Amino acid sequence: MKHRSLIVVWVQATRPRTLVISLAPVLIGTLVAYTQRKTGDFTLFLFTLFTACAIQVGTNLANDYFDFKRGADTAARKGPQRVTQAGLVSPRAIQIAYITAFALAAASGLYLIWVGGALFAWLLAAAIALGILYTAGPFSLAYLGIADIFVFSFFGPAATATTCMLQTHAFSWDAFFAGVGPGGLAWGIFLLNNLRDVDEDRLAGKKTLCVRGGKGLGRTLYTVALALALLTPWIWVQRRPWMLLSFLTVFWAAPLVQRVWNTHDASHFNPLFKQTTTLLLLYTTLFCLGWIL
Repeated sequence: MKHRSLIVVWVQATRPRTLVISLAPVLIGTLVAYTQRKTGDFTLFLFTLFTACAIQVGTNLANDYFDFKRGADTAARKGPQRVTQAGLVSPRAIQIAYITAFALAAASGLYLIWVGGALFAWLLAAAIALGILYTAGPFSLAYLGIADIFVFSFFGPAATATTCMLQTHAFSWDAFFAGVGPGGLAWGIFLLNNLRDVDEDRLAGKKTLCVRGGKGLGRTLYTVALALALLTPWIWVQRRPWMLLSFLTVFWAAPLVQRVWNTHDASHFNPLFKQTTTLLLLYTTLFCLGWIL
């Protein structure tokens, strides 16, 4: 029973629901590459996906550790339980865990570097560094309020373009713009986190855009983020009419936007995370179907 409980705690620490944020751009970028070259390297896809997910897990664990150390995670937290703050895992153990996750990402990334060249060494190093600097150090991205840019780009256009480039060895504007959808939805998930935690973040000196501009700005940006995702497939409608399938997600997205604007109790933002993550999964599925039909 103890072993089972320990496994549950560590699974909770990795935040598995967020892994769809890494899966979506890798899947879309690989599919764009496949339709351009009519061939694909499945082994390369698996290594790309594992590297992306390992970086995601490492970032989540580092966030758990550094937010606890800086006092952003407290007993007053209204979001899902954080294992370090709750005393379920020691700070030293979570520190070893995030270092291990990034080490696994680096090890897996060696194959990507071997296939793609030196450029991917720099991209891998940048992704790992940003994963740590998201909440670590005196100039952490989240505490300065500039993490939004990196969430959108690294889980959006940068991820789809580099994934496609690994498969084709050529830059693709189609792959780049295809990343706007998953990037926008990843940004939306990030904004929900900041909307919920705005009061605690303000006390901890975490100057997110929601702290700087208030919840009204956060709600507006969430609306913009989802609109970006919904509008992106229209780029290809003339060439690929089935891309209209992606627009069906408006029936899921519109009520979400309405709920975000009508939600005032911080704890009520929690269900919206799962629903926006589901929206990202649904969007990715319909985008991929529309692309290949």
